[in-house]
Amino acid sequence: MSTLYEILGLSKSATPDQIKSAYRKLAKIYHPDKNHGNKDAEEKFKSIKDAYDILSDVVKKKKYDLSIESKNNIHKNSNKQKNYTEFTQEELKRRRYYQEYYTKEYNKHKEKEAFKEQKQYNETRALIVLVPIALALVFFIINIYNHSTSKNYKFQNPVSTKVKSIKVQSKILTQNKTGDEPFSSIINKTVVDKTSNDVIILRNNLDSDAIVFVSDYNNKIVRHYYIEKKIEFFLEYLPQEKLNLSLLVGVGLNCNLKENDKVKTFCENNNYYKYLVPLQINNNNPDSIYINFKEDIDFKKIQLFNDTVYYNLILNQNLY
Repeated sequence: MSTLYEILGLSKSATPDQIKSAYRKLAKIYHPDKNHGNKDAEEKFKSIKDAYDILSDVVKKKKYDLSIESKNNIHKNSNKQKNYTEFTQEELKRRRYYQEYYTKEYNKHKEKEAFKEQKQYNETRALIVLVPIALALVFFIINIYNHSTSKNYKFQNPVSTKVKSIKVQSKILTQNKTGDEPFSSIINKTVVDKTSNDVIILRNNLDSDAIVFVSDYNNKIVRHYYIEKKIEFFLEYLPQEKLNLSLLVGVGLNCNLKENDKVKTFCENNNYYKYLVPLQINNNNPDSIYINFKEDIDFKKIQLFNDTVYYNLILNQNLY
């Protein structure tokens, strides 16, 4: 009976590349699509494919080679024992003992290989489970470390619990802190979506304070926060839609408000910037969006407007 190597026309020392090459050549010749109705070709192709399936798999090939070696040993022993009448009873017992011994050793080897494969499978399965947990723990520790040890940047709560609402009257805004909503009395209330997973990381790398405004597609402000200079701030729970981002930048940002005619000397000697491309919040693929004010200004990702344009485009559309 032909061995799997002989079916592919190879020797036992054939390399994986030689096995693959031999299979491809024979498959082209005996493939059923090229031998319609030829039963012999069909059987030959099946034998070729079965041989390749075993010899191309490292584990299956190793088991097959061991089985061939065992059969060869048994065959050699049987050839030596053609005429048992020539041996004494003790010799026959001794030969049977060794034959049984080698069979047991082979079975032990098979069990050991099976155990090793099962152990490797269990270890791989454990890694699949434990690696994500370990990574999550590492990121969690790094996040805690950054919050506690950062010297250049302070980290603020994503949704401020402080409410410093200003009344719409003549007043100068002073002593605002990062996370405050200085215009909460004249701008629509903060919109929070607890199901949202996206996070916008805002880094005020400028030498001046800033107020960031987040507007929806109707240009209605859904969030606004005061961010001090050299501070990083996290925006979470954002509505799942396209959002426009704008900044008011200046030192102190002291802004006069006047109630009756709603005319404002709004943050004199400061700059208003508007991002040219909206941000898409899509929680089908949760992600973190990183924004650096200074880099975006330097790379012209946002456009500069004057205070009047700022007031006409933003605040005037959002007054109650």
